[in-house]
Amino acid sequence: MKGRSLATIFIALEAGITLGGLGGGYLYNNRTENLHWVFALCAMCAIGALVFTLLRRRQHAKPDYSNR
Repeated sequence: MKGRSLATIFIALEAGITLGGLGGGYLYNNRTENLHWVFALCAMCAIGALVFTLLRRRQHAKPDYSNR
């Protein structure tokens, strides 16, 4: 089962790279005045991923076993 889940993660990673490249190319559209939108979108995605990671980390904190 581990190999199948690892393969799924890599396929999702490739899909994300592909969609990111297509989306960035669509926003840029060979116009330099649109380049700031591409960087703004990347920054928003990175900030969103950071917030998501920090919130999930807080929810899945390790239990305290010191009282046993």
